[in-house]
Amino acid sequence: GEWKYKTLQAIATESGFGNRTTYSTVFKKVTGMNPSDFIKELREVEADEQSGVNRIKEDCLKKCPEMKFLLTKKAAS
Repeated sequence: GEWKYKTLQAIATESGFGNRTTYSTVFKKVTGMNPSDFIKELREVEADEQSGVNRIKEDCLKKCPEMKFLLTKKAAS
């Protein structure tokens, strides 16, 4: 998402906080973790999900080589 490209200050301001320190304090009280650790975990989850998608795709291609043609054709259109 778009949040990946924003600074913590920008996220704090868009969320209605005057500064990132106040935002971080409230964020930690609500979630139990600071924003940077939360973002790090989200990135790890996204990487794991993409890795899982790639593994499934590779397994499908091994089991059914015709899938490669269909996937290539779909990507080209």
